[in-house]
Amino acid sequence: MTIRHFTFWAGWAVTAAAFALVATTGASPWLIPSVMLAWLAALAAARICEHQP
Repeated sequence: MTIRHFTFWAGWAVTAAAFALVATTGASPWLIPSVMLAWLAALAAARICEHQP
């Protein structure tokens, strides 16, 4: 498993946890897009790191 694959699956898990947190505790709905933007940034960083010599 590459760092990009790990980041992809970890991002899904964290996004699902954010949905659950918002649904069960009434946390701010802005948590979900914030988590998804962080996930995209992490995926981009993982892709860059994978292609470093």
